[in-house]
Amino acid sequence: MSVREVHSGRRYRLTNGYFTDQVLNLSTSDHRSIIRHGFHGGDNQKWEFLETNDGWYIKNVSTGLYVAVEGPRNSDAEYANWTKVVGSQEPFKWHLHLEVGPGAALAPVFRVQVPRSDKRLEFGLNGATLDGIVCLYCSPGVHQRWSLVEFRRVMVIAGVDNDRGAGAAVAHRFAGEGYAIALVDTPNNSLDRLQRELSSISGVEAATFLLQSYSAQAIVEVWESIKKRFNGSSYEIRVGIWNSPRPERKRFLDITPDEIEQSTQANIIAAVSFARQAILAFRENTSLESGSRKYGTLIFTGGTESLQINAFAGTSSLFQCALRFLSQTLNKEFGPDNIHVAHVILGDFSSFGPRSEREGSEDLKQTAESIAKSYLHLVGQDRSAWTWELDLRPAQSPYSRTLGAEIISLLARVDGPPV
Repeated sequence: MSVREVHSGRRYRLTNGYFTDQVLNLSTSDHRSIIRHGFHGGDNQKWEFLETNDGWYIKNVSTGLYVAVEGPRNSDAEYANWTKVVGSQEPFKWHLHLEVGPGAALAPVFRVQVPRSDKRLEFGLNGATLDGIVCLYCSPGVHQRWSLVEFRRVMVIAGVDNDRGAGAAVAHRFAGEGYAIALVDTPNNSLDRLQRELSSISGVEAATFLLQSYSAQAIVEVWESIKKRFNGSSYEIRVGIWNSPRPERKRFLDITPDEIEQSTQANIIAAVSFARQAILAFRENTSLESGSRKYGTLIFTGGTESLQINAFAGTSSLFQCALRFLSQTLNKEFGPDNIHVAHVILGDFSSFGPRSEREGSEDLKQTAESIAKSYLHLVGQDRSAWTWELDLRPAQSPYSRTLGAEIISLLARVDGPPV
C-alpha cells in the first residue's frame, strides 16, 4: 500500500508496528483520550482518512472527533516530546510517510507526522503516566510505525447476466470505489469472466456465489456463504442489488403454467428472500455510512412495465409491478431505521427504435456505464433527501414511441413482419 492507495473518505484501523496486537483507540471512558488497545472492531477503533490539499485529517467514526495534538506549539514553533494526542472537535492536519529501506516491515507501514515538525505519532512507553498513551516523539523508532487496514464495504449483486451488461458495469463501478464485490447468479460464463476481470484489478476483491435455484432456501444459503467469505470486523455489507431475471414477453395464451411458476419463484419468492437477507445484514452494521448516514442500501432493478402495461407483457408486467410495490413498502418500513430501499426502472435496451437507428444516434442509446453511475449515486444519497425510484431511459424515448416499437417488434417475431 502506497500513500496513493490511502483513499480519502474510507475507513481504516491503525495497528502499531511494535505492539502488533494493539490499535489506535479512542477511549470510551472520556471520549477524548487516544490510547492503545487490543483490536475488537468497535467504531471507536475505526478512523476515516480525509485528504486535504497538503495532508490528511484522521476522524474517529464513533464520535466524529479528529486526531489532534493537545495544546499549542512552544516558543520554538515546535511541540515537545511526549505531547499527548487527543480527540478534538477541530480538524488537525497530518502527513503520511511510507516507510522505506531495510528497516521497513514486510507489510507497508507509515509514519504519521506533524507538518513542519520532526514529531511523529507513537505509543508512549516511558513511565506509568505515558504507558499506553498516544503521543508525539521525534526519534523514528518502531513505535512510530503504523499499518493501515481498510474496513472494506461489500456490495452484493444478484443477477449480473440479466441486463445486457449493466450488472457488470455496476460491479466495476463499485469496485472502483473500494467495495469488495459479491457476484451472485446461476452458473454462466459471464459470471466467471466478470470475476476474473475484477480480480485482475489491483486492490479489488471479488468472489462468485452460485445459485443452484431461485428458491428462498437457495438465497439464504448464498448469503451464508457471502458472510463466511467476507467475515470479520474488517468487512461491512453495505449494498445489495437485485437484478431479477425478466420473464420473456409472450402472448398471454402462450404462457404455460410451468413458466408462471418459474417466474413467480425467480421474481417474487427469491426477491423477497434476497431483500430479507440484505436488510438483516445491514442491521448488523454498527455505524452509519459517513456522508450518506445510513446503514445500507437495497436496490431492485425493474422495467418499464412496472409503470406502463404494454401488449404482450404477459407475466412480465405482473412480476415487475410486484417488485416495484415490494421496494416501496420496504422503503417505508425500513427508511426510519436508516436503511435505504430504491427501485430503478431500466427502459428495455431493445425498445428504443430500430437497431440501425439506435447505433446512429447518441440520443437513443442507453449505456451500461451511465446506469452504473446512477446506482452509485443512489447509494451515496444522504438520508435527509433520498430517492425511492429512478426511471432511466435515453433522451429520446417517449412512452408512445417505445410502445409502438415494442408492438412492431413483437408482431414481427410472432406473426412475421407487418404488412
